[in-house]
Amino acid sequence: MKRKTLATIVITILLLFMMIWSFGSSAANKSLTTSEENSETQRQPSSVFADEDENEPDADLGKFASSINREKWLEQRDDYIARKRGIEPGRPFDPTLRSRAVEQMERQEQNRKLESIINGDLASASDVTPAAGGAWTPIGPLTLPNGVGSASGPTSGRVTAIAIDPTNANKVYLGTAQGGVWRSLDGGTTWTSIFDNAQTMSIGALAVAPSSPSTLYVGTGEFNACGDCFFGIGLYRIDSADTSPSLVGPINPQQTIGNLTYNIFNGRSITKILVHPTDANTIWVSTARGIGGSGANQFGVVPGLATRGVYRSNNATSSNPSFTKLTVNTDNSPDSPATGNADISDMAMEPGNPDNILVAAIGTQSGFGGIYRTTNGTAATP
Repeated sequence: MKRKTLATIVITILLLFMMIWSFGSSAANKSLTTSEENSETQRQPSSVFADEDENEPDADLGKFASSINREKWLEQRDDYIARKRGIEPGRPFDPTLRSRAVEQMERQEQNRKLESIINGDLASASDVTPAAGGAWTPIGPLTLPNGVGSASGPTSGRVTAIAIDPTNANKVYLGTAQGGVWRSLDGGTTWTSIFDNAQTMSIGALAVAPSSPSTLYVGTGEFNACGDCFFGIGLYRIDSADTSPSLVGPINPQQTIGNLTYNIFNGRSITKILVHPTDANTIWVSTARGIGGSGANQFGVVPGLATRGVYRSNNATSSNPSFTKLTVNTDNSPDSPATGNADISDMAMEPGNPDNILVAAIGTQSGFGGIYRTTNGTAATP
């Protein structure tokens, strides 16, 4: 009996102890949770700094926050920044835009420097603009008062060709080395430039069509064996030359001659033009070498460079004239085989007889140089 009583007492004490321990642990956990919640609450920002606070100014929009849509504002800002960087909104981006803009700026700066040097005033280079213009006075073809070299008196540039209207001696046309073509209607008292729209100002030959005096043929390029005798770009025809000049050209057709294909006047100077006395359609054109480029380099090599010689056209007044190369020499020499590739310095036609033509050729190692004559210059094969 005593054992059962003792066991009951021990069990009762254990139960009481466990109940008391369980109650204390639960209270401690609750206290810890409450403390953590309070701590978290303290860490939360106050409403003054909260993003959702409507009274806080938007850093992106600034003082305009209340008057503009945020998304629209950010989109417009991105477009503005893109344009500053050369990117047009809505268009494909070209990464070379900036580099090309820099190159354009450098070219413009260089051009201004050159203009300032020409004007003799480096200090005013920044003031030179295309809109500024300037006062210009025509000086030619007249003598220049300040001679060059040993000449102390008035001098002028080279006159390379003269043509006179056979029906009116007051109508004179003048070709220059690098000054284009000029016209006088009063026998040389006053002059007007009629070639300013051409692609070159280097002139080698002029010819008025006897049967059509308002038609003027212009051969470009100068052949005078000098360091600044530049090659041309072919043949021009000036219609209504004595009234309202209209330029046709440059005429420089491509042909296959022998086994070579090239433009017949490429890199060459036209030395003479002969016109049939009764047919303005039929002309003879002679060519010779020309130079150009830095250091007076030649144009290139055949076939890029045309073979020299005499060319004839039977439709020179058409919109698309064609030419035939006439073989001057007959010796088939290595220096100038059947193509007749040699400088022709001059030609002359017997007055009234287009079949009788004299041709002057510059000599080569094979002796091609000399004066050649044809008595059937209008034939298919003179």
